[in-house]
Amino acid sequence: MIGGSETTGIQFADSQAVLIGNLIRDNDYGVNVAGNSKVRLERNIITRNLFEAIVIGDRASATLINNTLVKNGGGAAFLGSSQSKVSGNVVAFNKQGFVMTVSSQTVLSFNAMFNSEGDYMKAGSPNVPAPELKPESDIRIDPHFVDVEHDDFRLSSDTALLKKGPFAYLGALPPLLKSASGYQ
Repeated sequence: MIGGSETTGIQFADSQAVLIGNLIRDNDYGVNVAGNSKVRLERNIITRNLFEAIVIGDRASATLINNTLVKNGGGAAFLGSSQSKVSGNVVAFNKQGFVMTVSSQTVLSFNAMFNSEGDYMKAGSPNVPAPELKPESDIRIDPHFVDVEHDDFRLSSDTALLKKGPFAYLGALPPLLKSASGYQ
């Protein structure tokens, strides 16, 4: 668990890294990737950050696969000349989902979105809704977490986020199986 920073939980600058299976919470920003960094973020839960869960900027390159970005100021921002591949993520219960500059190159596919002010935004002051940025494979749907109020971001058995594209399920955590006596 990485959290409680008054700035950024994890900062990469001119770095190469793989970040898998972490809980990143309660920071100003969850993860910031800058410079000429090349970073892969996979199966992380990033929650309760004041601003964005993830910021990819400058000339950084990032791959975001099967992450759960929930209850943040924003899901992920793709700024500068960054290049990102973003697939299989759950981006929900944030103010905004994905924020992109015109100069960034972001390829989106098979993400589940459910945010209050907008799922796709063009960066600006203020950010502007940009529904045209939504790829056909992304879906807007409540992910049906087990208990979002108490930060249990496991998918419930009635989730619609199963078997989407190449993914058995979207997000960081597999769905719970529900038996006659309750969740297992």
